[in-house]
Amino acid sequence: MKRNNNFRPPESLVEGTEETLVLVDYSNLLYRAWFVSSKRAWVAYCKFFDMLRLCVKRSKQKGVPLKVIFVGESKTKLKRCDIFEGYKGNRKPINDDKFQKFRSGLEDIIRFLGWEVVSAEGAEADDVIASIVNKKCHRCLCTTPCENCDCHLKYKTDVVIFSGDRDLQQCLAWDRVLIYRAPGLFVDRNAFELEYGIPAAKYSVYKALIGDKSDNIKGVEGFGPVHARKAINACCVGEDIWETGGKEAAEDFKLALSLVNLNTKLEVPLDGLYLGPPLIKGKEDEFAKKFDKGRKVLLEVQRLAEEF
Repeated sequence: MKRNNNFRPPESLVEGTEETLVLVDYSNLLYRAWFVSSKRAWVAYCKFFDMLRLCVKRSKQKGVPLKVIFVGESKTKLKRCDIFEGYKGNRKPINDDKFQKFRSGLEDIIRFLGWEVVSAEGAEADDVIASIVNKKCHRCLCTTPCENCDCHLKYKTDVVIFSGDRDLQQCLAWDRVLIYRAPGLFVDRNAFELEYGIPAAKYSVYKALIGDKSDNIKGVEGFGPVHARKAINACCVGEDIWETGGKEAAEDFKLALSLVNLNTKLEVPLDGLYLGPPLIKGKEDEFAKKFDKGRKVLLEVQRLAEEF
């Protein structure tokens, strides 16, 4: 049965946890806020901070410090475009002056509140998030499960990824990782595997086989969700690809997998970043004067600060 909780699954609340780290897919949340705002910037600001507040409220564990990192896209050409020029080529930018003003204004608010948006040159936000997960969380890479292995015990951080991007489900292969999707769905490894019927560690293979129209990834002809799932669980992906289309299909799969796989090896400097609640105390009047409908947005920021 598919789990649909408004709060964290009880089994994810582990004794001895030292911190809960919320990784916010900044652009994903930004676009979501904009599209429900009727193109009014101040409404989108309020929605952005309200969604973040609910995520913080539902993610926190009593007595455990909660920290937030905003993760954004590279402002330079993506390295995946060097692999495949048409990557995400079917996406059209939003050429709307109101949206551009909103995006610029939100960046100003984020900085005003003491935060930064972390990114890496040539990388997508997904890659930066995956690299932080790889650094903070444990993943067993053994072919067969270890007996009496306790190496995971040295990891004391829970990670909640706030995003609606399905690519980030690859991160569920690491222990103590949850994905939060507005307006309140938590997905953990068990929920993912119940829904997809494959191990979380094989999600990139699954997506490379079926393709992704939104990213302009072709996939492998002859593979839909059912065939992909069967091949993965039967450990016969390579044989099925070759039987389906031979060398051409194998090349299609190789290309798709190179585009789908997240980079978990990025150096993401976190030292010196402010990760706490919004720094608004004592700056309320300045905030109200500086930003559009500042008093109304301020209320949402204050409500967010109270949840930490």
